[in-house]
Amino acid sequence: MTFCFAGAIAPFNHLLPDEKQHWVALCFVCKVVKGEPKILEPDKSQAIGWFTVNEMEKMNLTIASQHRLKQIKVKYPIGFPDFYR
Repeated sequence: MTFCFAGAIAPFNHLLPDEKQHWVALCFVCKVVKGEPKILEPDKSQAIGWFTVNEMEKMNLTIASQHRLKQIKVKYPIGFPDFYR
């Protein structure tokens, strides 16, 4: 796929004290220029797809993804711009 960078959302620090881990989750907003997503590591992912905010709210998301969803709703209160133009 080819993307054009359109912005970023603030980093999220995901702390797992019981596991003594600290993950920094980055989130970028991009426009799709061409191509379709495909899984390049089938042993790590079962599916890939595009989802609306409403669909994501019904999913079992990771803590980082839940946080991202909240940030996206604040940054784009009326929905995402049309990134396919």
